[in-house]
Amino acid sequence: MKESSVFYIASLIILSFVIFLADFSSAIEFGISPDTMNFEGSIGEDICRNFSLIGSKELIFNGTILWSENNTKIIPNYLIHSNTISLEATYPQETGPGRYKVCIRGNESGEYYGALFYRIENTNYGIGAWIYLNLRDNGYRYHNLIIGNVINVDTLNKGLTAYPLLLFLMFFLVIELIVLLIILIKNSKK
Repeated sequence: MKESSVFYIASLIILSFVIFLADFSSAIEFGISPDTMNFEGSIGEDICRNFSLIGSKELIFNGTILWSENNTKIIPNYLIHSNTISLEATYPQETGPGRYKVCIRGNESGEYYGALFYRIENTNYGIGAWIYLNLRDNGYRYHNLIIGNVINVDTLNKGLTAYPLLLFLMFFLVIELIVLLIILIKNSKK
């Protein structure tokens, strides 16, 4: 081969590597944190959580909160507006990146499943955070009641000493069954 053709092939390979490794995409970096917000409180109480919108300073985010009848992560199921289910939500609806507060107040007790959605203005890009809201009536928090004798750790530990013995007996029984099976197979071949 001539030197010029070797140089030409080497240049083509290097150019291919440069094109392959170059980043030609025009991506927008943005996000929301946290990705899940848990709200617990009483009817009529403003329950607030902080969140951050992340991105370059020229981005404008347009926000909305929608609710679902079920605890699901399927976005098209979030169709219900806050006022339809007696909830009031305050949050920045048009803003740039930064740290913000979302507050929710409800008039009926229950569990609510929502999502705080933000879309970047003039694009199809969006981001969101899941919302779990638990509203209690009259500020009382319901706990599971323990009825009957309370089990203490000493009683529990005494009962657990039988498990290693049972495990050993099961292992020994399995070994005996295998040996018996081998003896039966050898006797049937004679």
